[in-house]
Amino acid sequence: MRSPKPMSVAEFQAFNGEYLKPLHEWGCRIDKVNAPARSNIAPITEVPTESMFYAFTYTVAEEGSSGDYLISGYPEIKRDASGSRTFGGRDVSLKGLDAKARYVMQELRDRVSALKCDWGGVTGCQVYTVHDFRPVLETVFSELGLSQIGTAWFPGWPPVNDMEFEVDSRRSGRGIGRLSAITDLGGSGGAGAAEAMMLTMVPCSLLFCRRCMNARPVAVICHASGVRMIKPEEKTSILGASAASSRS
Repeated sequence: MRSPKPMSVAEFQAFNGEYLKPLHEWGCRIDKVNAPARSNIAPITEVPTESMFYAFTYTVAEEGSSGDYLISGYPEIKRDASGSRTFGGRDVSLKGLDAKARYVMQELRDRVSALKCDWGGVTGCQVYTVHDFRPVLETVFSELGLSQIGTAWFPGWPPVNDMEFEVDSRRSGRGIGRLSAITDLGGSGGAGAAEAMMLTMVPCSLLFCRRCMNARPVAVICHASGVRMIKPEEKTSILGASAASSRS
């Protein structure tokens, strides 16, 4: 989900009441439990004028498969709602972000465990924050074995006020890919650096490079066989080829 701005708790509860109505009509409920997982973000760029769907995940039954899952985006909200609901308060220093990340990732691991699934099989992870969390990648995410699968960063706020850091995770045996875009770092070795970043990126995600707003845009196409850099003028033909490939 994408929303224009973070909401108060009361606004978020009211929004969820309306959001759930069509899902229940579609049968997306098990007894009184809301089955669909959801990640909600208030982006800081290309801000929508109203709440809307950005993407969705669906499952297909497959004989012999097991262990796939999708965990909803989880911010640093305390389970105990007494007092401040935000773990670590508004501390977004490097130390504060590290603490928030550790708290959030432990919550995600607990949820994976509750599903009787293996955290070691995680194939994708998405981070929703406005803060530069690169040091957290080098500590918390590396310690949890996420460095080699790649992490997608969507610059934005979690959906409720006073939250700073939200993450979701999944394990998927297969997925439908698409063209992914990246900003070349520019200058000497820029293309190589961009390609190296893509090699650790999860397909179907968008990776944002910090401090690269004035750099030359470069598209990158992902295939099972590897990654290839393409020039901007190739984009149209590559997009067409990618779409045809996905339909075949």
